[in-house]
Amino acid sequence: MSKYLCAFSSNYRQLYIGDIYKVLSMPKGFTVHFRYKKKYVSNDILENQKKYIGKELLIFFTDINRETNKVKGNYAIRSSTLKLIETTEETELVHIYFQLGNFVDATISETNSTNELPSVKYLNELDCVISKPNESWINKISLIKSFFSDFSFFHLKSLKSIDGKVVDVKSSANKKSSHYKISQGRKYLLDISLANPNEKKCQIAIESSSTDVSFNTTNPISINAHFDDQTVPMYAKSLNVSSESSFMSFFPVVDKESEFKDLSVTEYACNIELEKSIGWWKAIKFGIATVLAVLSIWMIKDNSKYLNEFSTDLPLEWRLIVPCVILILMSSYLFLRFNKK
Repeated sequence: MSKYLCAFSSNYRQLYIGDIYKVLSMPKGFTVHFRYKKKYVSNDILENQKKYIGKELLIFFTDINRETNKVKGNYAIRSSTLKLIETTEETELVHIYFQLGNFVDATISETNSTNELPSVKYLNELDCVISKPNESWINKISLIKSFFSDFSFFHLKSLKSIDGKVVDVKSSANKKSSHYKISQGRKYLLDISLANPNEKKCQIAIESSSTDVSFNTTNPISINAHFDDQTVPMYAKSLNVSSESSFMSFFPVVDKESEFKDLSVTEYACNIELEKSIGWWKAIKFGIATVLAVLSIWMIKDNSKYLNEFSTDLPLEWRLIVPCVILILMSSYLFLRFNKK
């Protein structure tokens, strides 16, 4: 048994359920943000914030009886690493930012004092036992599916380049957000797990805040099986600027009769920033093609006198044909790869 930082979200409000939905959905390494009122945070954490930075944090989902405010159960969801704690005096809120790790199976020890447990303190250091440090996503969905009766689930496992290389999740300098850094004009693959354990008429939608990113899939995605895996191609179009950021959003689309129909986009939307830029190798290829095109024009203009240094026996017609062929090839390449006319 060891002490772990524990952060709790509950079924008391839809906003809190939405927080757990995001923890279930986001990729490993992604930064998630929880907020608590000061009175729900351990005094030691408030007074010694730096001491807890970098420590392992367990995320729990708490089942609360809304009539009595009694805790009916705590369900361990995922491990993470605490990256930042901020307190705002104006709103008296404590903001925590943590980086997601593995799904886990853990229990809270009964040795903890009653004034430390949820309904009193929602961010605290408690005695816990981790029985499975690398639990499966399927088991976590099966554990709490009854609290999401009208929902389907997804888990973005990874973003890969077309050759199968995994794109790493990057953290921002202020430790408050995460993003994927991708190259313009490239194709990528979204590796996604899907679940519809309650057999409801629900789907998962994927949207982009920019027209420069598109997804080659039926949108929204229908989920007919209890569990499924899909690979969704994603295209990052070439831009007229060196870099740009946008968001791709995943959110559940529920049946029109569901009580959650108005909340799916707001409380349950999972937004992931995409930072698109022109890669150095692509810029170098553009430079080389441009130089060769300019040189070919120069050679044609000067009657190919520079080719005389290599072959004085080459007829004038061929000395003109060679740079013309280079010019055609380079201009075609610039148009095909960089849309330069």
